[in-house]
Amino acid sequence: MALVVSACRESSRSTEQDDHVLTASAVQPAGACFDLQGCQSRCDTGMAAACLRAARFHHEGWGVPRSPERTKQLDLRACDLGNGAGCEELLERSLVPETEIVKMLVKAVEQYGRSCDARDGESCSTLAALYGMGRGVPADGVKSAELDEHGCHAGFPPACASVLARTRRLHDAAATKRADADLEAASRRACEAGTSGACKRLVTYSSPPYPGPRLPDADALLRRSLALDTRACELGWPEACYFAGAALDENSILHDAEHARLMFARGCQLGDRSQCEKARK
Repeated sequence: MALVVSACRESSRSTEQDDHVLTASAVQPAGACFDLQGCQSRCDTGMAAACLRAARFHHEGWGVPRSPERTKQLDLRACDLGNGAGCEELLERSLVPETEIVKMLVKAVEQYGRSCDARDGESCSTLAALYGMGRGVPADGVKSAELDEHGCHAGFPPACASVLARTRRLHDAAATKRADADLEAASRRACEAGTSGACKRLVTYSSPPYPGPRLPDADALLRRSLALDTRACELGWPEACYFAGAALDENSILHDAEHARLMFARGCQLGDRSQCEKARK
Protein backbone atom coordinates (compact mmCIF):
# COMPACT_ATOMS: atom_id res chain seq x y z
CA MET A 1 0.00 0.00 0.00
CA ALA A 2 1.17 3.50 -0.70
CA LEU A 3 1.89 5.81 2.22
CA VAL A 4 -1.41 7.56 1.56
CA VAL A 5 -4.28 7.06 -0.82
CA SER A 6 -5.27 10.59 -1.63
CA ALA A 7 -2.76 11.63 -4.27
CA CYS A 8 -2.00 10.69 -7.83
CA ARG A 9 1.62 11.00 -8.94
CA GLU A 10 1.90 8.60 -11.86
CA SER A 11 5.00 9.32 -13.95
CA SER A 12 3.37 7.66 -16.96
CA ARG A 13 -0.37 8.09 -16.82
CA SER A 14 -2.83 5.40 -17.71
CA THR A 15 -6.59 5.05 -17.75
CA GLU A 16 -6.05 1.94 -15.63
CA GLN A 17 -5.33 2.37 -11.93
CA ASP A 18 -3.83 0.24 -9.16
CA ASP A 19 -5.75 -2.86 -8.11
CA HIS A 20 -5.64 -2.06 -4.40
CA VAL A 21 -5.81 1.71 -4.21
CA LEU A 22 -7.84 4.30 -6.05
CA THR A 23 -5.87 7.42 -6.82
CA ALA A 24 -6.83 11.05 -6.54
CA SER A 25 -8.24 11.31 -10.01
CA ALA A 26 -10.45 8.41 -9.01
CA VAL A 27 -11.65 9.96 -5.77
CA GLN A 28 -11.87 13.54 -6.96
CA PRO A 29 -14.81 15.20 -5.15
CA ALA A 30 -17.41 17.00 -7.21
CA GLY A 31 -16.52 20.32 -5.55
CA ALA A 32 -12.76 20.08 -6.14
CA CYS A 33 -10.80 23.02 -7.55
CA PHE A 34 -9.59 22.69 -11.13
CA ASP A 35 -7.57 25.79 -12.08
CA LEU A 36 -4.50 27.21 -10.34
CA GLN A 37 -6.16 30.42 -9.19
CA GLY A 38 -9.08 28.54 -7.65
CA CYS A 39 -6.82 26.00 -5.97
CA GLN A 40 -4.55 28.71 -4.57
CA SER A 41 -7.54 30.62 -3.22
CA ARG A 42 -8.89 27.55 -1.45
CA CYS A 43 -5.43 26.65 -0.18
CA ASP A 44 -5.21 30.10 1.40
CA THR A 45 -8.38 29.33 3.37
CA GLY A 46 -6.86 26.12 4.76
CA MET A 47 -8.07 23.45 2.32
CA ALA A 48 -5.17 21.00 2.23
CA ALA A 49 -6.30 19.14 -0.89
CA ALA A 50 -6.37 22.45 -2.79
CA CYS A 51 -2.78 23.16 -1.72
CA LEU A 52 -1.79 19.78 -3.12
CA ARG A 53 -3.45 20.53 -6.44
CA ALA A 54 -1.85 23.96 -6.64
CA ALA A 55 1.52 22.32 -5.99
CA ARG A 56 0.88 19.98 -8.92
CA PHE A 57 0.52 22.96 -11.29
CA HIS A 58 3.90 24.34 -10.21
CA HIS A 59 5.59 20.94 -10.25
CA GLU A 60 4.34 20.03 -13.74
CA GLY A 61 4.63 23.54 -15.18
CA TRP A 62 0.97 23.61 -16.17
CA GLY A 63 0.49 27.16 -17.43
CA VAL A 64 3.24 28.51 -15.15
CA PRO A 65 7.03 28.08 -15.05
CA ARG A 66 8.11 25.01 -13.10
CA SER A 67 9.05 26.03 -9.58
CA PRO A 68 10.46 23.48 -7.12
CA GLU A 69 10.44 26.15 -4.40
CA ARG A 70 6.77 27.00 -4.87
CA THR A 71 5.94 23.29 -5.10
CA LYS A 72 7.73 22.72 -1.80
CA GLN A 73 5.88 25.61 -0.10
CA LEU A 74 2.50 24.26 -1.15
CA ASP A 75 3.32 20.64 -0.31
CA LEU A 76 4.54 21.81 3.11
CA ARG A 77 1.28 23.70 3.59
CA ALA A 78 -0.74 20.61 2.66
CA CYS A 79 1.35 18.40 4.94
CA ASP A 80 1.11 20.86 7.82
CA LEU A 81 -2.68 20.95 7.37
CA GLY A 82 -2.76 17.19 7.86
CA ASN A 83 -2.82 15.96 4.27
CA GLY A 84 -0.56 12.92 4.21
CA ALA A 85 -0.29 13.11 0.43
CA GLY A 86 1.50 16.45 0.76
CA CYS A 87 3.93 14.84 3.18
CA GLU A 88 4.58 12.00 0.76
CA GLU A 89 5.17 14.45 -2.08
CA LEU A 90 7.88 16.13 -0.01
CA LEU A 91 9.51 12.76 0.62
CA GLU A 92 9.32 11.56 -2.98
CA ARG A 93 10.81 14.81 -4.27
CA SER A 94 13.46 14.83 -1.49
CA LEU A 95 12.40 18.36 -0.55
CA VAL A 96 12.35 17.78 3.22
CA PRO A 97 14.24 15.19 5.34
CA GLU A 98 12.17 12.17 6.33
CA THR A 99 12.71 12.89 10.04
CA GLU A 100 10.89 16.21 9.62
CA ILE A 101 8.06 14.58 7.68
CA VAL A 102 7.56 11.99 10.42
CA LYS A 103 7.20 14.78 12.99
CA MET A 104 4.48 16.35 10.84
CA LEU A 105 2.75 13.00 10.43
CA VAL A 106 2.64 12.46 14.19
CA LYS A 107 0.53 15.62 14.44
CA ALA A 108 -1.51 14.65 11.39
CA VAL A 109 -2.43 11.28 12.90
CA GLU A 110 -4.38 13.04 15.66
CA GLN A 111 -6.31 15.08 13.10
CA TYR A 112 -7.03 12.04 10.94
CA GLY A 113 -8.23 10.16 14.03
CA ARG A 114 -10.72 12.88 14.95
CA SER A 115 -11.98 13.11 11.38
CA CYS A 116 -12.29 9.34 11.11
CA ASP A 117 -14.30 9.27 14.34
CA ALA A 118 -16.61 11.79 12.65
CA ARG A 119 -17.10 9.29 9.78
CA ASP A 120 -14.83 10.92 7.22
CA GLY A 121 -13.94 7.87 5.13
CA GLU A 122 -10.88 9.39 3.46
CA SER A 123 -9.33 10.18 6.86
CA CYS A 124 -9.92 6.59 8.00
CA SER A 125 -8.32 5.27 4.82
CA THR A 126 -5.30 7.55 5.08
CA LEU A 127 -4.84 6.65 8.74
CA ALA A 128 -5.04 2.97 7.77
CA ALA A 129 -2.17 3.49 5.35
CA LEU A 130 -0.11 5.24 8.01
CA TYR A 131 -0.61 2.34 10.44
CA GLY A 132 0.17 -0.12 7.66
CA MET A 133 3.50 1.59 6.95
CA GLY A 134 4.31 2.65 10.50
CA ARG A 135 4.48 6.34 9.56
CA GLY A 136 3.86 8.66 12.52
CA VAL A 137 2.52 5.68 14.49
CA PRO A 138 3.79 2.17 15.31
CA ALA A 139 3.08 -0.27 12.46
CA ASP A 140 -0.11 -2.20 13.22
CA GLY A 141 -1.66 -4.35 10.49
CA VAL A 142 -4.76 -5.18 12.54
CA LYS A 143 -5.45 -1.51 13.24
CA SER A 144 -4.88 -0.71 9.57
CA ALA A 145 -7.45 -3.30 8.52
CA GLU A 146 -9.99 -2.00 11.05
CA LEU A 147 -9.56 1.56 9.80
CA ASP A 148 -10.06 0.48 6.20
CA GLU A 149 -13.29 -1.20 7.28
CA HIS A 150 -14.42 2.05 8.95
CA GLY A 151 -13.49 4.03 5.86
CA CYS A 152 -15.42 1.67 3.62
CA HIS A 153 -18.51 1.79 5.83
CA ALA A 154 -18.27 5.58 5.65
CA GLY A 155 -18.53 5.29 1.86
CA PHE A 156 -14.95 5.90 0.68
CA PRO A 157 -14.26 3.58 -2.31
CA PRO A 158 -10.44 3.33 -1.89
CA ALA A 159 -10.95 1.92 1.61
CA CYS A 160 -13.37 -0.65 0.19
CA ALA A 161 -10.80 -1.51 -2.51
CA SER A 162 -8.18 -2.15 0.19
CA VAL A 163 -10.62 -4.36 2.12
CA LEU A 164 -11.40 -6.31 -1.04
CA ALA A 165 -7.71 -6.81 -1.84
CA ARG A 166 -7.10 -8.04 1.71
CA THR A 167 -9.95 -10.58 1.63
CA ARG A 168 -8.76 -11.88 -1.75
CA ARG A 169 -5.29 -12.46 -0.33
CA LEU A 170 -6.84 -14.40 2.56
CA HIS A 171 -8.92 -16.52 0.13
CA ASP A 172 -12.03 -15.83 2.21
CA ALA A 173 -14.83 -16.31 -0.31
CA ALA A 174 -17.66 -15.04 1.89
CA ALA A 175 -15.75 -11.95 3.04
CA THR A 176 -14.64 -11.25 -0.53
CA LYS A 177 -18.24 -11.36 -1.74
CA ARG A 178 -19.28 -8.86 0.96
CA ALA A 179 -16.29 -6.61 0.24
CA ASP A 180 -17.03 -6.69 -3.49
CA ALA A 181 -20.62 -5.60 -2.82
CA ASP A 182 -19.44 -2.84 -0.47
CA LEU A 183 -16.99 -1.55 -3.10
CA GLU A 184 -19.69 -1.46 -5.77
CA ALA A 185 -22.12 0.37 -3.47
CA ALA A 186 -19.54 2.96 -2.38
CA SER A 187 -18.33 3.45 -5.94
CA ARG A 188 -21.87 3.97 -7.21
CA ARG A 189 -22.48 6.65 -4.59
CA ALA A 190 -19.19 8.34 -5.46
CA CYS A 191 -19.94 8.13 -9.19
CA GLU A 192 -23.36 9.68 -8.68
CA ALA A 193 -21.75 12.43 -6.58
CA GLY A 194 -19.40 13.36 -9.42
CA THR A 195 -16.28 11.21 -9.02
CA SER A 196 -15.25 10.19 -12.53
CA GLY A 197 -12.75 7.49 -11.56
CA ALA A 198 -15.33 5.74 -9.40
CA CYS A 199 -17.51 5.33 -12.48
CA LYS A 200 -14.55 3.82 -14.37
CA ARG A 201 -13.74 1.49 -11.49
CA LEU A 202 -17.25 0.03 -11.49
CA VAL A 203 -16.70 -1.05 -15.08
CA THR A 204 -13.14 -2.26 -14.44
CA TYR A 205 -14.12 -4.52 -11.55
CA SER A 206 -16.80 -6.21 -13.66
CA SER A 207 -14.43 -6.86 -16.58
CA PRO A 208 -11.59 -9.38 -17.09
CA PRO A 209 -9.38 -10.29 -15.30
CA TYR A 210 -11.78 -9.60 -12.42
CA PRO A 211 -14.57 -12.10 -11.73
CA GLY A 212 -18.23 -11.30 -12.13
CA PRO A 213 -20.58 -10.40 -14.98
CA ARG A 214 -20.32 -7.09 -16.81
CA LEU A 215 -22.60 -4.52 -15.22
CA PRO A 216 -25.73 -3.87 -17.28
CA ASP A 217 -25.17 -0.10 -17.05
CA ALA A 218 -21.44 -0.25 -17.86
CA ASP A 219 -21.80 1.87 -21.01
CA ALA A 220 -23.74 4.53 -19.13
CA LEU A 221 -21.09 4.58 -16.40
CA LEU A 222 -18.35 5.10 -18.98
CA ARG A 223 -20.27 7.98 -20.54
CA ARG A 224 -20.82 9.59 -17.13
CA SER A 225 -17.11 9.30 -16.38
CA LEU A 226 -16.31 10.92 -19.72
CA ALA A 227 -18.77 13.76 -19.06
CA LEU A 228 -17.21 14.43 -15.64
CA ASP A 229 -13.66 14.39 -17.01
CA THR A 230 -14.70 16.65 -19.87
CA ARG A 231 -16.22 19.13 -17.46
CA ALA A 232 -13.10 19.12 -15.25
CA CYS A 233 -10.99 19.66 -18.38
CA GLU A 234 -13.13 22.64 -19.38
CA LEU A 235 -12.70 24.08 -15.87
CA GLY A 236 -8.91 23.95 -16.15
CA TRP A 237 -7.59 20.62 -14.80
CA PRO A 238 -5.10 19.33 -17.44
CA GLU A 239 -5.06 15.73 -16.26
CA ALA A 240 -8.82 15.45 -16.77
CA CYS A 241 -8.24 16.41 -20.42
CA TYR A 242 -5.80 13.51 -20.69
CA PHE A 243 -8.25 11.00 -19.19
CA ALA A 244 -11.10 12.24 -21.39
CA GLY A 245 -8.91 12.18 -24.49
CA ALA A 246 -7.57 8.72 -23.72
CA ALA A 247 -11.09 7.34 -23.20
CA LEU A 248 -12.26 8.80 -26.51
CA ASP A 249 -9.14 7.56 -28.28
CA GLU A 250 -8.90 4.05 -26.85
CA ASN A 251 -12.36 2.90 -25.75
CA SER A 252 -14.36 1.25 -28.52
CA ILE A 253 -17.69 2.37 -27.05
CA LEU A 254 -16.69 6.01 -26.62
CA HIS A 255 -14.35 6.26 -29.63
CA ASP A 256 -14.32 9.68 -31.27
CA ALA A 257 -10.93 10.60 -32.70
CA GLU A 258 -11.73 14.24 -33.37
CA HIS A 259 -13.21 14.80 -29.90
CA ALA A 260 -10.16 13.08 -28.39
CA ARG A 261 -7.89 15.44 -30.29
CA LEU A 262 -9.82 18.43 -28.94
CA MET A 263 -9.43 17.16 -25.37
CA PHE A 264 -5.69 16.71 -25.81
CA ALA A 265 -5.49 20.16 -27.42
CA ARG A 266 -7.20 21.66 -24.38
CA GLY A 267 -4.74 19.85 -22.08
CA CYS A 268 -1.87 21.19 -24.17
CA GLN A 269 -3.34 24.70 -24.00
CA LEU A 270 -3.52 24.40 -20.21
CA GLY A 271 0.21 23.74 -20.10
CA ASP A 272 0.53 19.94 -20.15
CA ARG A 273 3.08 19.62 -22.92
CA SER A 274 2.84 15.82 -22.93
CA GLN A 275 -0.58 16.16 -24.58
CA CYS A 276 0.55 18.48 -27.40
CA GLU A 277 1.83 15.69 -29.63
CA LYS A 278 -1.41 13.74 -29.19
CA ALA A 279 -3.37 16.84 -30.18
CA ARG A 280 -1.47 17.03 -33.47
CA LYS A 281 -2.20 13.45 -34.51
